[in-house]
Amino acid sequence: MSTSTAKELRQFDWLVYVLVTCALCLSEAKDWRRANATCPKLSICQCTVVSKGAVTSCKNVVNSQELDADMALLEGVVHSRLTFDHVQVTELPASWFSNHSAHMLVIKNSPLREIETAAASGIHKLLRVLLENDQLDVVPRDLSAAKRLRWLCIRRNHVKFLKGMLSLPDLLELDLRFNAIETIDEKYLSGMASLQSLRLSVNKIQHLPSILFKDTRKLKHVEIRSNRIQTINALFNDLRRLEVLDLSRNVITDIEVLMASKMPFLKKVNLEDNLINVIPEVSASNAKLERLLLNRNQITEVKPEAFAALEAMSRVEISNNSVSRLHQSVFHPYSRLEHLALSGNEITSVRGTFKNINWVKELSLSLNKIEDITDVFKGLALLRVLSLRNNLVSYIQDDTFSENRGLVDINLSDNRIKWVGRNAFKGLVTLNRLILRGNQLLSLNGSVSYLPLAQYLDASFNLIQSLEKGEFFNNGRLTFIQLAANNISDVQGAFTGVTNLVGLVLSGNQVELLRRTDFAERLDARLTITIDDNPLMCDCRLAWLRGRNSKVHTRGYPKCDSPPRLKGKLLHDLTRRQLILWEERCETGCRCDCHEGSLGERTIAVNCSSAALYRTPRVFPEGTTRLELRDNRIEELDDALVNGAPHLEVLSLKNNLLTRLNVSNIPEKVRSLDLRGNRMKRLPYALILDAGDIVCSKNSNSRVSLKAFLSLGQKELCPSAVPAVIAYLIPALASLVVGLTLSAAYLRYKRELKVWLYARGVCRSLQCIKEDELDEEKLFDVFLSFSSRDADWVHAQLLPSVEALGFSVCTYERNFKGGFLLQDIIRDAVTCSRRTLLLLTGNFVESEWCRWEFRLAYQRAMEDHINRLVIVLVDDVAPESLDEDLRAYVQATNYVRWGEPNFWDKLLYSLPKRNAKRKLIVNRPQEYPMTHVNDGTQEQK
Repeated sequence: MSTSTAKELRQFDWLVYVLVTCALCLSEAKDWRRANATCPKLSICQCTVVSKGAVTSCKNVVNSQELDADMALLEGVVHSRLTFDHVQVTELPASWFSNHSAHMLVIKNSPLREIETAAASGIHKLLRVLLENDQLDVVPRDLSAAKRLRWLCIRRNHVKFLKGMLSLPDLLELDLRFNAIETIDEKYLSGMASLQSLRLSVNKIQHLPSILFKDTRKLKHVEIRSNRIQTINALFNDLRRLEVLDLSRNVITDIEVLMASKMPFLKKVNLEDNLINVIPEVSASNAKLERLLLNRNQITEVKPEAFAALEAMSRVEISNNSVSRLHQSVFHPYSRLEHLALSGNEITSVRGTFKNINWVKELSLSLNKIEDITDVFKGLALLRVLSLRNNLVSYIQDDTFSENRGLVDINLSDNRIKWVGRNAFKGLVTLNRLILRGNQLLSLNGSVSYLPLAQYLDASFNLIQSLEKGEFFNNGRLTFIQLAANNISDVQGAFTGVTNLVGLVLSGNQVELLRRTDFAERLDARLTITIDDNPLMCDCRLAWLRGRNSKVHTRGYPKCDSPPRLKGKLLHDLTRRQLILWEERCETGCRCDCHEGSLGERTIAVNCSSAALYRTPRVFPEGTTRLELRDNRIEELDDALVNGAPHLEVLSLKNNLLTRLNVSNIPEKVRSLDLRGNRMKRLPYALILDAGDIVCSKNSNSRVSLKAFLSLGQKELCPSAVPAVIAYLIPALASLVVGLTLSAAYLRYKRELKVWLYARGVCRSLQCIKEDELDEEKLFDVFLSFSSRDADWVHAQLLPSVEALGFSVCTYERNFKGGFLLQDIIRDAVTCSRRTLLLLTGNFVESEWCRWEFRLAYQRAMEDHINRLVIVLVDDVAPESLDEDLRAYVQATNYVRWGEPNFWDKLLYSLPKRNAKRKLIVNRPQEYPMTHVNDGTQEQK
């Protein structure tokens, strides 16, 4: 039969199948609509109604006779599914199904051993039967009475033999998995002409009759895995509709006849876990084969043109065998193969093997003995995934993957790679994952730079000793780097080009330092670093890891190895201050702090200021670059600095007793020297390296203007124009005359001067006018501000005692007449009083006028620069009940609490420091008249 004829036949069959199926569905749909789908009230079973009829389930029934009544009530009910679960019945009685309709019958977890013929025939419209985990030892022949049965599943029973012939002409699927089937009669399937799917997996079948499938030409899916089949011969020959064949987990040794059989629509063959030795040539009759699985066999040879006739083949798996070589002609010249798995073989070379598979996307060559991969992958432009783990590859040359620019995943782990070319991965702009784990690399050699889409890199368990600066340059999307178990001692800014790094594993190395400058200046995500099992130098260069706002944190339990005082301590337990403090070789009385230099080196700043030193320290920490010796008693500088701090750059000797300085005692690298406040009479010019270049600036003195400083003598620099006595006498006399004149003017115009200065804000900052002078004309010592609701308490408790101390007190009811605006009264009271005594109670807080009094008094105090406001806290007032200004003032100043110890002493201290009697507030221009207040004498009268 020609290919075109076969194609037309297949299309016609499909069309007929679709039309018949639609007709049956329409017919059944009409039947369901006419059916009785109501559920009667049952005593044991449970019934619900769905769109296609009733669903009834009878569970956990010990005595099957108990179901008789329920089954009788279900007569005439059309079921979508009828289930018996854990029902103790050995034979399915016909009496239960005298007039029942069910689309599907399920009997599971029961001791069922037999089904009566009348029971099978009594269930109308039965299409599907599931008998699972019962006690059947044969397939019930009485099921043949269900003439319309389409799907039969007898799983997890004890069926051993398939004898005779089971007549089910409309059956499409037969599932007999998980039984104990040993033999099958050659005509057992003859009565199943419509069968399309056969599942016999997980049984004990050793032999399949050669004509078993003679009358089942519509088979599409055959699954007979996990049996004991040894030979298959021409069993499947001429099954023209067969698409999937699964014979895995058997003991098949030879497949030559199978591969020569005619199965024109075969797409997938699974022969995994057998004992096959040779892969023969696959017949062109099977040209539509797409997937061939041969993993875990004993294959030692693949015929040179084994798959040469299979252009449509897309997946071949021959992993875990003993194949040593694949000829380049093994595949079709225009093969569309996309996935090739050859892992776990004995292959030593693949040179030329992939010549004809230019469409391949996934290539697995792991667990072989391949030594050289140079130029092996040329032409594979579509390759995306490559696995070469556990081989013998020792090097990767430049441009090895130059023609595989679509690679996304490369696994080269567990080889013997000692060297990687700098351009080995050049051009892999789509690479997402690179694994170099478990090799013998001494360095990455800059090979992992310029991988812009790489997200995962694993180079753990190598011999890498160092990382280059910018090792991961232009790897902006790299999120995880594994470098555990190497010999890395310094990372040298290797991660500066990685801004999206999320995880970095450096455990099990020799890393002493991890500087902030080793990472990108801007990190877009929170970075977690694992640095366990490293000899960490816990100094200031690790302090950045302990910062509160750091986007980098450590994971695990990293321990310090040095300095000695921190050895064995967990990095997590140390504070930033502990890491900065440096105690080694730090002299007593001095403070030594560690700082990170611009190049990542450790520098020490020693501060011995105000330590009463008579000489410079004798010992210095290694790397000391800054020394503070100001405010000491050092008279002479010896060679201690040159010998102990040769790298010193900044030296401060301010405010000591130095009279001279020997330049040879200053370290050569000192670039900043502070000698102010000493007793030196001459400046040692040897300290000024560019003294010969100093030129005097342009000025009116022609003797020195624009002349070299070293060319000038005493005559030019210090001309003697006036005798020394006159030079001192004239300034002294002039100062005396000016002083006497100013003193006389001050005594004459003292008050006017102070008023003038105060008006311009000068005396207020200099406090040249005392408070008593400003308050000299004020009428009252104290203005008592309180809520009218607290008047009784004030007059009984506070007012008498304040007046008893000799202070004049201003209150509303005593010192003001009625008829005036209240805001004017408050303003006058505050203005005419030296202090405003504010009684802070709950009533005060609720009063708007009281709060206005506070703001006025506070404003007056700010204008006078004198704290005129005294607060007495009587009640505990919640802060949120106070307005913003009052709350801020209470929090910022001290107040007096009523009833606290020494209350009156504290109040007396806060009030004006003078005695005054109660006075009268006189009328002011353009103001309402004030209330007259009688003093003590008038009251007595």
